[in-house]
Amino acid sequence: AICNPPVARVASSLRGAITSEVAVDLRKQGYAVVDNVFGSEVATRFRLEILAMYQTNLMTLNATHFVKEGSLQLLEKERIWEMDPQSNPAWPEIQSTAPSFSALSYDDHLTRALDANLRGMRFTSQALKLQLNEGRGGSFPLHFDSDRELDGRQVTAIVYLNDGWTAEAGGQLRLYPFPEPP
Repeated sequence: AICNPPVARVASSLRGAITSEVAVDLRKQGYAVVDNVFGSEVATRFRLEILAMYQTNLMTLNATHFVKEGSLQLLEKERIWEMDPQSNPAWPEIQSTAPSFSALSYDDHLTRALDANLRGMRFTSQALKLQLNEGRGGSFPLHFDSDRELDGRQVTAIVYLNDGWTAEAGGQLRLYPFPEPP
């Protein structure tokens, strides 16, 4: 059984993640890197919960959503699984399988920290999505992380939970300042 980490510890991690320096990087470069936000204990719990959801078929094959000629299109990716907790009909089972992520999905510390440090932007909501990449060639093609016709997303936070990852394993994140500079 997976025990829920103290909510205060997760909240404290998120509260301290968005500093004025991170905000400057976000505005200037369009991205910022914050290492080890949750610490190894909480990261291990999150990793175990993702694996438990994957092994119990609570995740679905990932598909990128985009609008083409006014119509919503989906592009499925091989070996990449995802779970959007609150829009999933199995939410009660997800809450018991992944209590840490369930608590995180309701935590608004990240949204409040962004609001406090990125003046002029208004963060009114957040969404949590979990993904698991099986490896063996599973990857994301070059893509936009948001489409103004689909959602109002302004910031994406990516948390990698790979234990013992090395550059030789591949899977690096590449960011491109496209279609417009930050």
